Amino acid sequence: MIDKPVVSFVGYSNSGKTTLICKILNILCRNYKVAVIKHHGHIGKVNSGNEIKDTNLFLQSGAKEVFLCIGHETPEKIIENLNKRDIDLIILEGFKKLSYPKFYLKRENIKKIDYNLSNLIGVITDNLTDCRLVNICFNIDDIMNIVNFIKFRFLKGE
Repeated sequence: MIDKPVVSFVGYSNSGKTTLICKILNILCRNYKVAVIKHHGHIGKVNSGNEIKDTNLFLQSGAKEVFLCIGHETPEKIIENLNKRDIDLIILEGFKKLSYPKFYLKRENIKKIDYNLSNLIGVITDNLTDCRLVNICFNIDDIMNIVNFIKFRFLKGE
Protein backbone atom coordinates (compact mmCIF):
# COMPACT_ATOMS: atom_id res chain seq x y z
CA MET A 1 0.00 0.00 0.00
CA ILE A 2 1.28 3.46 -0.88
CA ASP A 3 1.11 6.07 1.87
CA LYS A 4 -0.96 9.11 1.01
CA PRO A 5 0.90 12.42 0.88
CA VAL A 6 0.61 14.57 4.00
CA VAL A 7 1.18 18.32 4.28
CA SER A 8 0.80 20.35 7.45
CA PHE A 9 0.04 24.03 8.01
CA VAL A 10 1.37 25.34 11.31
CA GLY A 11 1.45 28.73 12.97
CA TYR A 12 0.30 30.60 16.00
CA SER A 13 -3.36 30.76 16.97
CA ASN A 14 -5.31 33.19 14.75
CA SER A 15 -2.58 33.23 12.10
CA GLY A 16 -5.11 32.24 9.42
CA LYS A 17 -4.50 28.51 9.10
CA THR A 18 -8.16 27.52 8.84
CA THR A 19 -8.99 30.30 6.37
CA LEU A 20 -6.00 29.40 4.19
CA ILE A 21 -6.80 25.68 4.23
CA CYS A 22 -10.41 26.40 3.26
CA LYS A 23 -9.25 28.47 0.28
CA ILE A 24 -6.89 25.67 -0.76
CA LEU A 25 -9.66 23.08 -0.37
CA ASN A 26 -12.03 25.15 -2.53
CA ILE A 27 -9.63 24.68 -5.43
CA LEU A 28 -8.03 21.28 -4.78
CA CYS A 29 -11.29 19.48 -4.07
CA ARG A 30 -12.52 20.16 -7.59
CA ASN A 31 -10.19 17.38 -8.79
CA TYR A 32 -8.86 15.62 -5.68
CA LYS A 33 -10.16 13.86 -2.60
CA VAL A 34 -8.69 15.60 0.42
CA ALA A 35 -8.95 14.76 4.12
CA VAL A 36 -8.16 17.27 6.88
CA ILE A 37 -7.01 16.55 10.42
CA LYS A 38 -7.17 19.51 12.80
CA HIS A 39 -5.23 19.74 16.06
CA HIS A 40 -6.84 21.33 19.11
CA GLY A 41 -4.04 21.54 21.64
CA HIS A 42 -5.84 22.37 24.87
CA ILE A 43 -7.03 19.49 27.00
CA GLY A 44 -9.79 20.43 29.41
CA LYS A 45 -10.05 23.99 28.15
CA VAL A 46 -13.62 25.11 27.63
CA ASN A 47 -14.36 24.63 23.96
CA SER A 48 -15.90 27.70 22.39
CA GLY A 49 -17.17 25.60 19.51
CA ASN A 50 -14.54 26.98 17.14
CA GLU A 51 -13.07 23.54 16.46
CA ILE A 52 -16.45 22.17 15.40
CA LYS A 53 -17.07 25.32 13.35
CA ASP A 54 -13.65 24.91 11.71
CA THR A 55 -14.24 21.25 10.89
CA ASN A 56 -17.58 22.20 9.32
CA LEU A 57 -15.84 24.89 7.28
CA PHE A 58 -13.44 22.25 5.94
CA LEU A 59 -16.37 20.06 4.90
CA GLN A 60 -18.15 23.01 3.28
CA SER A 61 -14.93 23.82 1.40
CA GLY A 62 -14.90 20.35 -0.14
CA ALA A 63 -12.93 18.09 2.21
CA LYS A 64 -14.03 14.50 1.85
CA GLU A 65 -13.30 13.70 5.50
CA VAL A 66 -12.40 15.81 8.54
CA PHE A 67 -11.02 14.70 11.91
CA LEU A 68 -10.19 16.49 15.18
CA CYS A 69 -7.35 15.51 17.52
CA ILE A 70 -7.40 17.00 21.01
CA GLY A 71 -4.47 17.59 23.32
CA HIS A 72 -1.71 15.04 22.98
CA GLU A 73 -3.58 12.90 20.46
CA THR A 74 -1.54 12.44 17.32
CA PRO A 75 -2.84 11.90 13.80
CA GLU A 76 -0.92 8.68 13.08
CA LYS A 77 -3.82 6.24 13.52
CA ILE A 78 -6.11 8.46 11.47
CA ILE A 79 -3.48 8.74 8.74
CA GLU A 80 -3.01 4.96 8.82
CA ASN A 81 -6.76 4.50 8.27
CA LEU A 82 -6.86 7.17 5.55
CA ASN A 83 -4.10 5.31 3.70
CA LYS A 84 -6.67 2.53 3.17
CA ARG A 85 -9.30 4.92 1.78
CA ASP A 86 -9.93 6.70 -1.48
CA ILE A 87 -8.05 9.88 -0.52
CA ASP A 88 -5.46 11.74 -2.61
CA LEU A 89 -4.02 14.11 0.02
CA ILE A 90 -4.10 14.57 3.78
CA ILE A 91 -3.85 18.12 5.15
CA LEU A 92 -2.95 18.68 8.78
CA GLU A 93 -3.79 21.88 10.62
CA GLY A 94 -1.34 22.23 13.47
CA PHE A 95 0.79 19.43 14.86
CA LYS A 96 3.73 21.81 14.87
CA LYS A 97 5.94 19.44 16.89
CA LEU A 98 5.58 16.57 14.43
CA SER A 99 7.91 16.25 11.48
CA TYR A 100 5.46 16.04 8.59
CA PRO A 101 6.23 18.31 5.65
CA LYS A 102 4.94 21.70 6.74
CA PHE A 103 4.27 25.26 5.79
CA TYR A 104 4.64 27.83 8.53
CA LEU A 105 2.14 30.70 8.48
CA LYS A 106 4.19 33.71 9.53
CA ARG A 107 2.21 36.87 10.10
CA GLU A 108 3.70 40.35 10.30
CA ASN A 109 2.88 40.67 14.02
CA ILE A 110 4.80 37.44 14.83
CA LYS A 111 8.48 38.19 15.27
CA LYS A 112 10.07 34.78 14.71
CA ILE A 113 9.57 31.14 13.86
CA ASP A 114 10.23 29.01 16.92
CA TYR A 115 8.63 25.68 16.09
CA ASN A 116 10.14 22.37 15.10
CA LEU A 117 11.47 23.33 11.71
CA SER A 118 12.23 19.78 10.59
CA ASN A 119 10.62 19.17 7.21
CA LEU A 120 9.78 22.85 6.79
CA ILE A 121 8.74 23.34 3.17
CA GLY A 122 8.43 27.09 3.33
CA VAL A 123 6.72 30.11 4.76
CA ILE A 124 3.35 31.58 3.88
CA THR A 125 3.23 35.18 5.01
CA ASP A 126 1.57 38.57 4.80
CA ASN A 127 4.99 40.23 4.91
CA LEU A 128 7.30 39.17 2.09
CA THR A 129 10.38 40.40 3.98
CA ASP A 130 9.96 37.13 5.92
CA CYS A 131 10.93 35.32 2.72
CA ARG A 132 14.59 35.84 3.48
CA LEU A 133 14.19 33.11 6.12
CA VAL A 134 13.55 30.30 3.63
CA ASN A 135 13.91 29.25 0.01
CA ILE A 136 10.19 28.78 -0.61
CA CYS A 137 7.84 31.59 0.32
CA PHE A 138 4.32 32.56 -0.68
CA ASN A 139 2.17 35.57 0.03
CA ILE A 140 -0.84 34.42 2.03
CA ASP A 141 -3.16 35.71 -0.71
CA ASP A 142 -1.36 33.83 -3.50
CA ILE A 143 -3.69 30.83 -3.27
CA MET A 144 -3.25 29.59 -6.86
CA ASN A 145 0.53 29.35 -6.58
CA ILE A 146 0.23 27.62 -3.19
CA VAL A 147 -2.23 25.12 -4.69
CA ASN A 148 -0.04 24.57 -7.76
CA PHE A 149 2.96 23.96 -5.52
CA ILE A 150 0.98 21.39 -3.50
CA LYS A 151 -0.18 19.68 -6.68
CA PHE A 152 3.32 19.37 -8.11
CA ARG A 153 5.02 18.49 -4.82
CA PHE A 154 2.45 16.13 -3.33
CA LEU A 155 0.12 15.07 -6.13
CA LYS A 156 2.72 14.48 -8.84
CA GLY A 157 1.57 17.47 -10.84
CA GLU A 158 -1.64 15.77 -11.90
